[in-house]
Amino acid sequence: MKALIVDNDSGTLKALESFFAIRGFTVTTASSGVDAWNGLIDPRKWKKLPDVIITEMVLDGMQGVDFIRRLRMMSGMSNVPIIAISADEREIDKALLVGATSCFMKPLQPELIMKVSERLIAETQAFAAENTLAAPISASTSGY
Repeated sequence: MKALIVDNDSGTLKALESFFAIRGFTVTTASSGVDAWNGLIDPRKWKKLPDVIITEMVLDGMQGVDFIRRLRMMSGMSNVPIIAISADEREIDKALLVGATSCFMKPLQPELIMKVSERLIAETQAFAAENTLAAPISASTSGY
């Protein structure tokens, strides 16, 4: 599984990166919203989009709210779980309004973020599999 973690605090970034990597994730990090966005739109960097994105809401260059809004408009990103993190409750409210899937207040609990990430990824994959396997309903079977 792949995770993108965005935070301008190097301590938080390293802690989450290490926590996810130990649990088998391939982790890409960015210290600003602009770097994260530019990395996502660069096809050389991502052969497959991340399975989960964890982003701080107060970022340099591009605020988390703008980053999430752009992500939700990007092709293939509508169902990717986005977890917003912040020390400011108002930023958490904004994140939910623009499409964050889940939110956490700082100080962080990496174990809980991991559990929620894994649950959201599993739900997203189950949803995708269900919609792929669902047989289309044919209007011609009505008998009329």
